[in-house]
Amino acid sequence: MKHHTRIHSDVQRSSRLFTAAQLHPMRIVDLTEEIFHPPWLKPWSLVESRLVWYSTVPFRVHQGDLMTQQQPVASPNHRTTKGAQRLRNLTDVAAELFLERGFESVAVDDVIARVGGSRRNVYSHFGGKEGLFIEVVKQLCAELAKPLEELNIAEDQVRDGLSSFGRQLLQTVLQPRTLELHRLMVAEGKRFPELAQAVLHAGHFKGTEILTAWVKAHQGNRTNTLRTELPARTLAQQFVNLVVMEAQLRALAGLDPQPLPADQLDAIVNDAVSTFLHGAQAKRITHEHG
Repeated sequence: MKHHTRIHSDVQRSSRLFTAAQLHPMRIVDLTEEIFHPPWLKPWSLVESRLVWYSTVPFRVHQGDLMTQQQPVASPNHRTTKGAQRLRNLTDVAAELFLERGFESVAVDDVIARVGGSRRNVYSHFGGKEGLFIEVVKQLCAELAKPLEELNIAEDQVRDGLSSFGRQLLQTVLQPRTLELHRLMVAEGKRFPELAQAVLHAGHFKGTEILTAWVKAHQGNRTNTLRTELPARTLAQQFVNLVVMEAQLRALAGLDPQPLPADQLDAIVNDAVSTFLHGAQAKRITHEHG
């Protein structure tokens, strides 16, 4: 009788944990560990079921009910060079998998299978799959912004500067890795809105920001005059859109070959520069070439 009472009590406790998880879909923490596993309860496979546990639950659950607690994220300051390289390898592999499959279809074990190590290592540094995904997207954003940040067109004439900037921007946007990141942003934007916004800031907004500063420097310049009645940011936004919008959509839809041939890329940029500088008014173009 006492033996049956213990079984009934533990099954009730397991049911309560499942109910709590279903009622409170808060921030997901991937704890795929057994809740408890007393030797005399082995036939009860239900109790061994894997859980997706949620971080905020109003029930009073004793710490002993969860055998494996989420480990705190380790401070980067305490990582050795070798350890940092291992983590970099891990995030690089995770990036490939997330870009290829999306967030839902990648498990922590998939990453470990390729790079080695243990689940404990992933949880101790990133807190789980969600934390690893966040770190990966942050690194991809930095990678996306770097070519534009390093581009130096400060001393270029207006047409040359716009051409160099437009070419680098379009090359970055049409890279397979950038297109995959864009698809990932769209697919996971509802679940991770801050990350979707980070991707937008690292790409489109970063390009606009850099070009805005350059346009300001050339507005009112005696030899390189750009219109001053329009804000520099408005002009920068218009140029970025002229260069990127259709080419990016065609690439995402699979309408154009990738990588785009250099002559086609140059044609897109040159058309954008001409439209930006001369507009669409025939009399202005006639005057310019008259």
